[in-house]
Amino acid sequence: MSIDAEALREATERVAAPIASDRAKTESAFIFRVGAEWFALPTSACDSVIDPCSVHSVPHRSGGLLLGIGNVAGDIVLVISLPALLGIGSVGPPDTSDSNRMLLFTWKRSPFALPVNEVAGVERFHPDDLVPAPNTLAGATAFTTSLLSWNGRMVGWLEPDRLYRGIVKGVA
Repeated sequence: MSIDAEALREATERVAAPIASDRAKTESAFIFRVGAEWFALPTSACDSVIDPCSVHSVPHRSGGLLLGIGNVAGDIVLVISLPALLGIGSVGPPDTSDSNRMLLFTWKRSPFALPVNEVAGVERFHPDDLVPAPNTLAGATAFTTSLLSWNGRMVGWLEPDRLYRGIVKGVA
């Protein structure tokens, strides 16, 4: 049994061709800005983007990490300051023009409203696109383990479990 030269050449080209699905963008991230810093969370941790709600202070508790409580679609949620949690400066009270959106972050069935300055949306990426974060990152290192390249800048990848633990510890 012999294979003609043309069939052998075609088979060789098929086998030698690069596999395009190797770098399929299989993960998705929700990208947003807080102050001057850009961050990303897995889309599974972001329920929605909402307009800022009225934030009501909690006596003897509001002002730092806990900005207060808010009504989001009929549910009372804690409103959390990401700048206070991450140690990156301030976006101000959620009803100022600085903070024009809120991210509804839900993890372990617990929703939290996070005021943010800007929302870029959802981006797809390959898991290998995440690179380890340097130890020189400011206070966000406790929550940022990796960086993701997006639109020519490096975006801090926030780990939902770490973010949740930091919020719970901070408001306890």
